[in-house]
Amino acid sequence: SLQSFNYEELKTFQFKVQATDSGVPPLSSNVTVNVCILDENDNSPAILAPYSEHGSVNSESIPYSAEAGYFVAKIRAV
Repeated sequence: SLQSFNYEELKTFQFKVQATDSGVPPLSSNVTVNVCILDENDNSPAILAPYSEHGSVNSESIPYSAEAGYFVAKIRAV
């Protein structure tokens, strides 16, 4: 995150993720991620896992056989 989340000002927010494969033609799907802020710490979160350089994009591989509800990744921040 580029800023801290202040629980008193913002308790929840959403963002959209689009996943696209490398097939021909490429298949893609969209999902909305809902984030709930906890009132524990007013500092900018530091991402612990999966680690990436500041401003970079993470990618995850998902098997073609994955069905709806397939667990993709857990992001840990402190």
